[in-house]
Amino acid sequence: METAAIEKGEGEAFSLRMRERQHRRLRLVSHLVILILLAVEIRALVTGEYVAAALVAIILSSILLTLRLNAKPGPDYAAAFALVSLTARLGYSMWSNQGSTAARSSPFRPSLSLPA
Repeated sequence: METAAIEKGEGEAFSLRMRERQHRRLRLVSHLVILILLAVEIRALVTGEYVAAALVAIILSSILLTLRLNAKPGPDYAAAFALVSLTARLGYSMWSNQGSTAARSSPFRPSLSLPA
């Protein structure tokens, strides 16, 4: 298999294009996560789960900070911050709920009991 020789100027242009693609991908993922979190936040507020709403608001603020980090230092720092902060907050959520949310009832969760 032959490989194409990349001249010095072309290699730098290629790396700049790849860096811009990383920025765009991280922005896209961040915007999608923000939309999903807003839906979860609204659901938590409507159902009266204020502790969950506070947790989602903290996660939402960390995603907004990720967008800010993506703009200035770069996608490497932004992606690392997003992964660490989301892992920590989701770990806390699992720990505080003892790994399960099955004990709580929700109007959005279908009932498994059959009618009599």
